[in-house]
Amino acid sequence: MIKDVDAAAEAWLAAIALLASTRDGATVRRGERGTTVLTTDSPFAFVNGVISTRHPADAAEVASAARSISTDAAWAVQVRGDEVDDLIERTARERGLTARRQLPFMIKDLTESEPGAPRYTLRGPDESGRFQRAMADGFGGTLDTYDLFASAATLNLPGVRAVTVEEPGGGIVATALGVLVHDMVGVFGVAVPAAHRRRGHGRAVTAALLAAARSAGARTAFLHASDDGLPVYRDLGFTLVEKWTMLYRPR
Repeated sequence: MIKDVDAAAEAWLAAIALLASTRDGATVRRGERGTTVLTTDSPFAFVNGVISTRHPADAAEVASAARSISTDAAWAVQVRGDEVDDLIERTARERGLTARRQLPFMIKDLTESEPGAPRYTLRGPDESGRFQRAMADGFGGTLDTYDLFASAATLNLPGVRAVTVEEPGGGIVATALGVLVHDMVGVFGVAVPAAHRRRGHGRAVTAALLAAARSAGARTAFLHASDDGLPVYRDLGFTLVEKWTMLYRPR
């Protein structure tokens, strides 16, 4: 299982780096000891800053990377595990990253078929506007906030699967984005507009994405779960394998 988790952690970073490749000016710089500095034009802290995929993290390398960042944009330090080395903690505080969040990391072996997978639609680059609007409605943000996860350039990437579930009348009730890395798929952008929540659409679109990813060759799925999503993903067969810690600047 440890090797599976390590591979999934590396695949998560590779998926984020692939998404970042669509953005002008994005940079990905990998250190020798498992630490990556990632910068994008996305407003989300979790795709900007310092990420260590080694467990435990190399504290000196993470701290040095954090000191190298100069930006007023949202960014974070992310390490695997519940405990954070004192040097990383001190450096994060010095940089104003005084808020802390635990990120449940979950993985799932993909079976021959995904029970409960509904009829779904794969969205291509020419439908990115509709997909992006639905995602923004689901998360409650502005349209351009989700460029990294829903632009035409993103949906045109090899290995990306944009999935929607619709009502009989044609309205989108849920979105999900899958990023294939070798035989693994990262699950991102699971969103349900407020008017359609509590009806199982989040579970349905995730099952649909897993079915589509398995058809494309994926054999393992991975994701970071929200507190609300944790029981849903457990019901779908995901296992909580570890928690990551994100240190970030409070709003």
